[in-house]
This record gives sequence, C-alpha cells and structure tokens, in this order.
Amino acid sequence: MDLDPGSTIVEVRSGAGWLTEILAGLHYQVECIEPAETMIAAAKERVAGFLAAHAMGGLLPRVRWHCTTLEESELPNGSADAMLFFESFHHIIDEHTALKNAHRIMKPGAVLCILGDANWNPGHQGQESFWQEEMDRFGTLESPFTHGYLEHALMKNGFVRFQRYHSVNGLVPIERGTDPVRGFAQLDAETVNLITARRL
Repeated sequence: MDLDPGSTIVEVRSGAGWLTEILAGLHYQVECIEPAETMIAAAKERVAGFLAAHAMGGLLPRVRWHCTTLEESELPNGSADAMLFFESFHHIIDEHTALKNAHRIMKPGAVLCILGDANWNPGHQGQESFWQEEMDRFGTLESPFTHGYLEHALMKNGFVRFQRYHSVNGLVPIERGTDPVRGFAQLDAETVNLITARRL
C-alpha cells in the first residue's frame, strides 16, 4: 500500500487479529472494524501478547477496536490513509453502503486494498456449492464478486486507479528466474480479487 509508518489503516472485519498484530508491529495506527465481540476479545489478547513478546508493548494504544460493521461505522471523515479488506470483502452485506462510508472515512488519495477474495464465475457449480456449504456450516455470508462488478461498485462510490495483482510467495529456483511471474502465483489475479484502488 506504500504507506509511511504512523499512517492510519482501517482493517475491516479484522477477526481474531492475526493481521492486526503485524500492522501494529509495523508502527501503523490501526482502527479495527469487527462486528463480533468474541473476535474482538480474542484479537485484543492476541495483539497484546504479540507486541509484548516483541518488546513493543508501547504500540498497543495505537490499535483500537470498533464493534460495528463498515456500513454503520462512525469513524471520522477523512481520518484514514488506507482501508484493508483481507479475505473479508465478501462478508460485506451492502457493498454500496460500505463503499460509500469507506469513501467518507478515507482521506483523498488514500488507498483501498481488497486481498484474497474469490473472483466469482457465474454458473460455476463447484464455487456455488462450496460457498453454500460454508454459509450452512459457519452461518456467515459468502458473497464474492466478479472482477467487473467489483470495479463497477468501486467506481460508482468514488474510487479510481485500479491495480490488480498476482500473489507470489515462497522460493523460486534460480534456474526458473526468467519464467513469467504468473507461473509462480499462489493466488492468480484471474481467480482471486487482489486489487487496490484510490479514493478520489
């Protein structure tokens, strides 16, 4: 996201805090939006333990939790340098209300980052069966978006400059050093929504 240390990141649906602890350890101000009180309790314990174990306990006040949804969040206007959805945008119930509120909360030019959400392929029975099983098992909303619809929703709510990514992780043998990046993608941009956008 190309942010300076000390920048404010809103982490939407922050869950049990395993990404929150990394953001806090990198000296960001983190505003966590999480509607489940049990997740917030787990995250507070996890983040405090992580920071204490790394002799960074003084950073804990830079993390705040808000028991709400993005649609209902009352974070101040223009207060965020970035907003991050890590495998969580598909849990948003009303994407247009959420993105409108994101636009309000973010500073002009701030970056919005959606990572790890599946790209929906309409009519793909395997995908639909998998998501239905997830919803039945965990009682969560699984509502992925096509690339086109996601960009439409972002643009409609004041976001521009879309950039899609492949996710590459791991070691690459030097003999394969000239192979295309896509050959090493753990998450391919064709099948997963890995995207950044900027607030107007």
